[in-house]
Amino acid sequence: YTRAAIILGQIDKIIITLSYKHKRYKLFGVLPVAKVLHAPKQEYKIILFDAITLFKCVRGQYKDDFYVCGIKVLQVTH
Repeated sequence: YTRAAIILGQIDKIIITLSYKHKRYKLFGVLPVAKVLHAPKQEYKIILFDAITLFKCVRGQYKDDFYVCGIKVLQVTH
């Protein structure tokens, strides 16, 4: 993903990718099952099999949006 962004000159995607903290969970130590991406004070994602975004939380200055499988399920205003 990062290599493709460099080739295409998409600097914003590179910065977003580098700002995430990655944690991967593997079944039997081989099969990647889930990936957790966390960008402090911005976004939190749980991705299954590197393809399906199961959960996503987008933090804003005045509100937080929560998504399950791409459907907005909750909005919290603060």
